[in-house]
Amino acid sequence: CVQETGINAEYMGTQSTWVFTTNNSAIVKAVVITCDQVFDQESITYCPQSPSPNIVCQLPIKKNVAGELNIKLMLGISANSSQYQIIEMKRKVSRFNTFMLTDQTFDIDSYVIFVYKERIPRFAKWLDQCFLIDEKLINKWESSDLQQLNVTFVNLKDGFPLNIQINSATGQVKISIINMEIAGEIIQDLASYMSVQELESQADFPTELELLRQTIKNEQDLNAARVLVTAD
Repeated sequence: CVQETGINAEYMGTQSTWVFTTNNSAIVKAVVITCDQVFDQESITYCPQSPSPNIVCQLPIKKNVAGELNIKLMLGISANSSQYQIIEMKRKVSRFNTFMLTDQTFDIDSYVIFVYKERIPRFAKWLDQCFLIDEKLINKWESSDLQQLNVTFVNLKDGFPLNIQINSATGQVKISIINMEIAGEIIQDLASYMSVQELESQADFPTELELLRQTIKNEQDLNAARVLVTAD
């Protein structure tokens, strides 16, 4: 019966996709998910044309913010049921939840480097909080005597990679990513977690710098043209 129905919620990783499945033959008629911090709109509603015991919900997450999903599922014995049961649950969303861990290697020429001496287990706790990483891997990092940690992610929104290298002996932390804004968000999140007020860093983002040079050149060309027009 519907009253005994349970729900299994599984995060698939691909494009912020959640899969909700009932533990019996009950069908999922609709799902309503709210989270002010994560969504642009107040709530997202999913109503499948052919209700079944499972439903796939792809979330339109565009911001790198942490939040808590408030989920309501409408369940029925069949698609023609006149009575439904509402099951509510909450699930946390990591700040950088669209970054998936990968074994691939990438040559990333944009990076920021800073020094902050801390043990690898502490960094592992931070990574666990803001990224989606398998619990077994986090436990391995936390319980080991690692001196170095090198992890790579791929952003599912644009396909660009992110690499984080940590050397606890020297304290050097290197974050390699083509997007300077996201690099800043990662450093801000780490500093907040570690309760660090200031971090002296060195950055090199050649693509961003080239865009800046081009913008300045275009502005100079426009000013020169404006002077010529005024002189005439």
